[in-house]
Amino acid sequence: MQNSKKLFLIFALLAPTLVFGYWKKHKTYNSYVDNIPTDNIEVKADPDQFNKPVDVEKKADPDQFNKPVDTDNDGNPDITDPDDDNDGYDDDVENKAGSDPLDPFSKPVDTDNDGNPDITDPDDDNDNYDDDVENKAGSDPLDPFSKPVDTDNDGNPDITDPDDDNDGILDAQDPDDNNDGIPDKEETDTDGDGIPDNQDSDDDNDAFADDVENKAGSDPLDENSTPDLGKVEERRKNEKNARIEIEGEIQKFSCGWVWNKYIEKKEVPKAYSSEYNWNKWSKFDIKEFESFIKEKCKLK
Repeated sequence: MQNSKKLFLIFALLAPTLVFGYWKKHKTYNSYVDNIPTDNIEVKADPDQFNKPVDVEKKADPDQFNKPVDTDNDGNPDITDPDDDNDGYDDDVENKAGSDPLDPFSKPVDTDNDGNPDITDPDDDNDNYDDDVENKAGSDPLDPFSKPVDTDNDGNPDITDPDDDNDGILDAQDPDDNNDGIPDKEETDTDGDGIPDNQDSDDDNDAFADDVENKAGSDPLDENSTPDLGKVEERRKNEKNARIEIEGEIQKFSCGWVWNKYIEKKEVPKAYSSEYNWNKWSKFDIKEFESFIKEKCKLK
């Protein structure tokens, strides 16, 4: 019995060694696994890492989709920024000029590059003559080499200068505005046809004689201003009736009475009174009817 216990004890002690030796001899997995060292591996995983709540408030910006648009990123949103694209031109100016206030490469036209775009610049070409003056004078407001005529070079062009030649005599009383020795009436040729206005029956060459235009109320120096033919005909009838009216009064009263009425008191014949006041009567007819009265009364 004792021997049996001893054998059992010996078998129990040797069994693990025999089993491990057999397993090691007949193992089938890749030998690479056997060479992986396991003595220095340290497990650092947090067993609660998947159970922690996400801190949304800390990581997300709740206003990121509610911020106002700021095209040029200058910290001043477009709604309060006078220059959204930061190109140096205010948005309202760009809108008027037709450029894009949200595109820094789209800028208003600025002919003279003075920072003041043409839309707001009174002198687009920076030649010291305002655009409206140049337009009236016929020079080019976008060309610095095109300037209005300024006879006396005083910086005030003839178109706005009351004394073009700076001789101390206002142009209205000066027979020679440009002081060139030739009377203005002999050198002014509005339509450029080679006939000075004082000898030309149609100064603007619009096919209507100056006296016809004067009576009709159109401008005899502007080819785009022409008489209303209906009014011209009506005017002619009125003129004829006025002559008859004046001649009848001369016969009924006296030449002195007629002269006093129409020339001294500046009354308008009844033929005209419905449509013309004294200013038009004097401008268009005073000389003509003065001559008519003198002729009928044999006055000098």
